[in-house]
Amino acid sequence: MSKRQSAADLGARASRLKPEMSWAAYALDGRVNDDYFRTNSYLESFPPGSFVIDVGCGSGWRLEEHIACGGRGAGTEVDEQSLVEARAKGLNVVRAPAESLPFETGSADGVIFSGVLPFTVEDQAFAEIARVLRPGGRLEAYYLGVGFALRDLFVNRDVRKRYYGLRSLVNSVMMGVANRKLPGKYGDTMYVTHRRLAELYARHGLILRAHTPSPTFMGQPVFIYHSVERSGVSK
Repeated sequence: MSKRQSAADLGARASRLKPEMSWAAYALDGRVNDDYFRTNSYLESFPPGSFVIDVGCGSGWRLEEHIACGGRGAGTEVDEQSLVEARAKGLNVVRAPAESLPFETGSADGVIFSGVLPFTVEDQAFAEIARVLRPGGRLEAYYLGVGFALRDLFVNRDVRKRYYGLRSLVNSVMMGVANRKLPGKYGDTMYVTHRRLAELYARHGLILRAHTPSPTFMGQPVFIYHSVERSGVSK
């Protein structure tokens, strides 16, 4: 057997022994987790010509797809490598945290906020999102739910992931009880609940317009998908 054949055989065996991970495996209600940011309900929120800010845009694929559909946009990110990758695609991205967005008040038709809430100061991030959105503008967001942390803690075989799940649960309980998280890097992750989101929205003039259910784990949502509107009333 040649070395090339041997490598191919090993690769085939590895793929059989270690199948690609899927969210569906953790969804006890049987639903498959489609990518919310490719659903019609999401795409219809930002019509062609709308100016959208992707807060915490990563490498910029959501922003890239919005522009491909006839939209306009810009992104913010704090990770330098992600900024390099997004700029290589020709995207307009700037280094800025969610708590200090370098855009004019009321300048955005929409905001994308994709999984970055745990890495922000929540009230400051939502205050900035509300500020840059025009009245009637849309926020499309997904958050990590309780089921995400429970799934990592009880099912994931990776010890680091299990520790991550435990840490997020501890931070979430501490935030609810004492309004604080673990210090430094240990406090960089936590889950969010519908109740806490409702409080944040109310404080910052944001109105929940649609909630798209996600898979659940132990009866708790793995993700929370929200379509939110900026009210016309200043807060």
